[in-house]
Amino acid sequence: MFRFVPVCAVVFSLSFLASRPGIGQEQDAATVPAKEEAAAPDETAAAPEVAAERAEAMAPSKAAADSDNKLADLPTSPDQWINSAPLPLESLVGKGIVFYYFEEQCPKCEGRWPDILEVAERHRDEPVVFIAVNSGNSPEQLRSYLKRNKIDWPVIVDTNRAFEESSLGMEISLQNIYQTRMITAGGEWKRGNPNELDDAATTASEGGNWSIDPTSLPEELRAAWRDIEIGNYAHAARSIMRAGREGDAATKAGAKQLFDVVQGSMNTDLAAIGQQLKRNENWPAYQALESFLAKYKGYPMHPAVAEKHEQVSQMEEVRNESRAANKLASAIRTGSRGTSSSVKKAVEMLEELIGDYPDTEAAVEAKKLLAQVNGGEGEAGSSVE
Repeated sequence: MFRFVPVCAVVFSLSFLASRPGIGQEQDAATVPAKEEAAAPDETAAAPEVAAERAEAMAPSKAAADSDNKLADLPTSPDQWINSAPLPLESLVGKGIVFYYFEEQCPKCEGRWPDILEVAERHRDEPVVFIAVNSGNSPEQLRSYLKRNKIDWPVIVDTNRAFEESSLGMEISLQNIYQTRMITAGGEWKRGNPNELDDAATTASEGGNWSIDPTSLPEELRAAWRDIEIGNYAHAARSIMRAGREGDAATKAGAKQLFDVVQGSMNTDLAAIGQQLKRNENWPAYQALESFLAKYKGYPMHPAVAEKHEQVSQMEEVRNESRAANKLASAIRTGSRGTSSSVKKAVEMLEELIGDYPDTEAAVEAKKLLAQVNGGEGEAGSSVE
């Protein structure tokens, strides 16, 4: 039987658990409690600073940004993605990305989806990722559309049109029904023709590479492989773990290949979280732990991860930041309804947030939103002062 062990717990303990009461500084792989047999960790996993350099390389060049619109950071909130966990740019290093912006109210455009999905299928073995972008709608409004059209790509739900504005520089509407942009495997931001997605995929993937050659994997692991390649680890967990337990020899070997990639990523992420905690960056560390638990859901994990998450969540600083973040999200959802009464209510909620939690990251974002509502005059509503 193919079995896994959370070897990433070693990195976790070395990073910051060694200082916890009852956990010695000499803890190693032999002392980490595990229910399953070890699978060798990926010793080539990039250190956090290397990952940062790679992410920087993925950003569009200044010349490309000057000639077109600059790419915004990909959204980090799970509420802004469908069919995928949030995809950081560093998870897509060495791969091309094709962004397809679409207007969901256009019947003719909806009829194009079978052909569009067929393009992606033709390029499935090439190092290119297709990401759909829809703006101005909530996830709830969009899910039925995606299900009806059998769209399984990662989808950015750009409810407040911030991603559309910063990356595209124009509004998708019934007068501008679809657009395409791409990041090449070399990190260049380019304009694409939405009617020539084959060409866009070829251009974007040129010079790119996968971490694992897909032709070496059994067909039943292909979907999991693609998820792993783009960093959508949790989505692949069930398939990988089942294949590791129940598959034939070739399937188990393929599952181990995929799990080794996951394990290397876990090690890197935990090392970075440990450094944040050493620097007393408790709120960023808490956010990273939240992300970690969601990102690797379904894989073996040392219980100390959940313990540390709970411990950090009880810090007063973190509790205030978390409460403020929840209030901010609620205000944005309210304002996104678009009616005059909902916008007025959202403004009141933002002002209350700033008054209650003035020193939080959410308060900074609330002030920016109020400035936008007020036409950009001043930093935020003066009534809060």
